[in-house]
Amino acid sequence: MRTFGLFILILLCGCGGPAIETKKVAFALPTGWTKGASDDELVELGIPSGWRQGVDRMMESPMLGAGIGLGDIPVPPASSNPNASDASKSIEQLSNAMTEMSNEAEREALERLKKKGIILNVISKGARPTIGEARTRYYVQRYTQGGNWNWDSAHAKERDHYLHKPVARELDLPTGKAHRMEETKTLVDGGTYTIISYLIPNGKDLYALRFITQEQATVIQSIEKKVAESIRIK
Repeated sequence: MRTFGLFILILLCGCGGPAIETKKVAFALPTGWTKGASDDELVELGIPSGWRQGVDRMMESPMLGAGIGLGDIPVPPASSNPNASDASKSIEQLSNAMTEMSNEAEREALERLKKKGIILNVISKGARPTIGEARTRYYVQRYTQGGNWNWDSAHAKERDHYLHKPVARELDLPTGKAHRMEETKTLVDGGTYTIISYLIPNGKDLYALRFITQEQATVIQSIEKKVAESIRIK
């Protein structure tokens, strides 16, 4: 009876078998890329040109346009406006204050993501999404449990991110084995939503590297392989 109870407990924990652990290999970047890292520096990966680590900032929102700040407002030359210098200083001070507000809002947003286990978030710096459309991005989410993750439990954890049961394809990364999934679904407004996942178990931790876009799928398909190959888990 005790043996049966232990078996049920193992099933509920989603664990079993020896630990699947990542290989510790030196970090390397494709040419022109920069490095992104989690706050605890346990996860590192590459960021291609045109992308940046973080979330949307207030000064970059669709309502404000493509990074337009108050400092871009023209001020008449001093010769025709004796108060131009004061006006320029006021605009600069207001622009600095708004930039700091934007920085603080980004920090708070990243803290909220961390509470969900999202330890590293990278967004596209391309065209701003329309209202209600998610920003094209990729991120790493970490799940921790009491026992080792196996592939079945990892697949079950990822299932809720897909409309249909995803088909996993095993592949080799520099860090070891990973399982890749992909799906494109049609939204009610006629648009599309594409998600690509790489599942990487590491003992009691499961790392999910996800790419998401409502643009053309090629936006993430063109970078996902190199990003996945660049990830390192300490």
